[in-house]
Amino acid sequence: MIIKLAVAPNNSQILYAVNEKNQVFQSQDAGKTWKTLN
Repeated sequence: MIIKLAVAPNNSQILYAVNEKNQVFQSQDAGKTWKTLN
């Protein structure tokens, strides 16, 4: 489950999400696709 969501201040297409296991995910296409950052 996602517990935090943030939008990059200079590009609304870039999103960051954190789940309950503290895994960080990034989307560069407004949430269509995601990749794990850690």
